Amino acid sequence: MPYWFYLLGLADLFFVLWFFTYEVARLLLWRRIDRMERLLHALPNGRYFDRFATPLVTLVVGLAAGYGVNDMGEDGAEGFFGLLTVVAVAAALGQYHFREATGTLPRPVPRARWRLELAEGRRVLDGDGVLSPTEAARLRARVVGLGGVGERLVHRAVALTWREALRRERWWAVGGVACAALLPLVTMARVAAVRGVHADVAGVVALLGGMSAAVAVGAAARHARHRRELRALGSELRQQTRALLDRMPAPAGGDDPDPPRRGPVSG
Repeated sequence: MPYWFYLLGLADLFFVLWFFTYEVARLLLWRRIDRMERLLHALPNGRYFDRFATPLVTLVVGLAAGYGVNDMGEDGAEGFFGLLTVVAVAAALGQYHFREATGTLPRPVPRARWRLELAEGRRVLDGDGVLSPTEAARLRARVVGLGGVGERLVHRAVALTWREALRRERWWAVGGVACAALLPLVTMARVAAVRGVHADVAGVVALLGGMSAAVAVGAAARHARHRRELRALGSELRQQTRALLDRMPAPAGGDDPDPPRRGPVSG
């Protein structure tokens, strides 16, 4: 077989190991991961970026830049690659800090923005003073909208089929998983056709079949994780919005005669 085919097979093996380990671990540890995400997503933007996102990005970028600087001292292509790495890292870090400084750097996922809105609503109600009717109506509209999002997420989780999941999945993820599952099968068929099926190739055949099976298990774990996360997030949004609405008096005649007070709710 050509040399490039062995490199492709090695890359496929690493991808299969990463995909299987990542998806199975996410499925088994989803409760702990979800609890950590809730804490992070509820942080205000300033605290989230100052205490978590920016230090983490700076650490990762520093490691990559150090690797590039070390390569710059080498001769030939390795030194040139190190220079390109340093330039790319500097450009990426500069873009990140520019967007952070100008307030154009959004939270990475929609669920973070939804949880942040609920957390901001709780902070408003826990503060001192009295909300004006306009502020109360605006807050109620946002909370009711998030409750509707929770309802839709729960219904989507119940009705999520494999076809719907594939349609909503990123194209590169679908293509990568399909290639990772089919390449071992094609290789296994080629090995069987060239060398025949006997004891000498049994280990190779078992490895290739195990790779395809691992991809299938990882895909099933990903599907189950998506359904579970959608259902849990929808239920969370419904419960949180109900709790906030219970703290806000119902509006009467379009205006809220008794605007919600910031601070502890008595009774």
